[in-house]
Amino acid sequence: MGSQASAPQKAWFNAHTVAEALTARHIPGVTFTPTTEPIVEDANHYPFHGQTIEAVHVTATDAHLLDTPELGVEILSTLHHLYPIQFQLEKSMPLVANRATMDAIAHGDDPRTIAASWQTAIDTYKAERAPILLYP
Repeated sequence: MGSQASAPQKAWFNAHTVAEALTARHIPGVTFTPTTEPIVEDANHYPFHGQTIEAVHVTATDAHLLDTPELGVEILSTLHHLYPIQFQLEKSMPLVANRATMDAIAHGDDPRTIAASWQTAIDTYKAERAPILLYP
């Protein structure tokens, strides 16, 4: 049996739609720009290898305002909302590492509410680590 090259995958991601949705969230310290990115044709055979696909360029505009964990939840929430079938949210669990957060995203909770729910644990952690900090 000979091997046949498979047809290129069709991308389901629309960079303009995603960038607009994220921009509409008015996330402090960051902007979103639709763009394209070539995916290298190599031995790794990443999805869409050898193709140019749509992407969103994320630019940090103010590191003091940007809350990167909340940004992550914003991005996951947006992708889950726009592409509930194509975007496999559960594959993000190793990055998120918190079942309650994943469940809240899947449920459609507001990302700001999800991030606010972490505050008690963050405050507890900061209080516990304060005595051992060399440079407070």
